[in-house]
Amino acid sequence: MLPPTSRVLRAARTATAGLALALALSLTGCGEDREYAVPETVCGVTMPEDTVAPLLPAGERLTEDGETLPEKRAKCGVTVDDTQVLSVLFNRVQELYDPMAESESYKFTHRERMSGLPFPGKGALGDVNAMITAECGGSGPPYLVVDVRVDERTATDDLPERRDRIREFAVAYTSAAKKELGCAA
Repeated sequence: MLPPTSRVLRAARTATAGLALALALSLTGCGEDREYAVPETVCGVTMPEDTVAPLLPAGERLTEDGETLPEKRAKCGVTVDDTQVLSVLFNRVQELYDPMAESESYKFTHRERMSGLPFPGKGALGDVNAMITAECGGSGPPYLVVDVRVDERTATDDLPERRDRIREFAVAYTSAAKKELGCAA
């Protein structure tokens, strides 16, 4: 039989090892468990899953609220477990709003011009958002403005990666919205 101090030390080591194992198991998959399906459409626009999924955190329940893609103006949000993780504001407007104009600067942190858009228009990218104004000929106002914002608390901490994901989503959303609206340009 072991002396009392050895039994106490052994029990303490066993308890510590058990707690460490329990903690490791509880953290495994933390942030990886998505119990909801990634939506095929976001705010009325069909989107590729691999463009949407990187902006969505782990969670149990995904909902969408607000108005879907209209002819004129609306705001739509995507919520995971009661936290809005993505919002899209879209407008059909008469004039070109330059996202790099001083009047738009308040919307951004570390704003940069988006170049290489696959359609005629202008864009800007920030740490948690993007704004694109694209030509949208045909019936209705000639421009489409898309503002995309993600929740900084649920987005990746890797800032360059987050900005890439936001840009990819905003460009894909704007391209798809132009098709949905029947934009000629």
